[in-house]
Amino acid sequence: MNEPSYFNKNEYVQADAYVKMSDNQEYILFLRQGDTSNEYGVTSIGFGKYSITGKSHLGKLSEFNKFGEIKKYDFISDDESFVNYYSEIKKNVLKKYIN
Repeated sequence: MNEPSYFNKNEYVQADAYVKMSDNQEYILFLRQGDTSNEYGVTSIGFGKYSITGKSHLGKLSEFNKFGEIKKYDFISDDESFVNYYSEIKKNVLKKYIN
């Protein structure tokens, strides 16, 4: 699966508040097929992946020194309305698919 984030010279680069998935975490994913039959990507990048136990964070990536500090979050944005919107969608997703 393609994830829209990467490391560039020890700097974590993300697209649309997306945080890479961590091993040993459970996620609900909304996927779309890529260019090949074996390729999938997250639909609506920042709003297509929901960790069962992760949480969202209002702030900037520059607040963190290491990826280990970031990986406990599944969404990071300095836009409060995006964080609130993500949190509301996540609540509904978990209610529908987990509870």
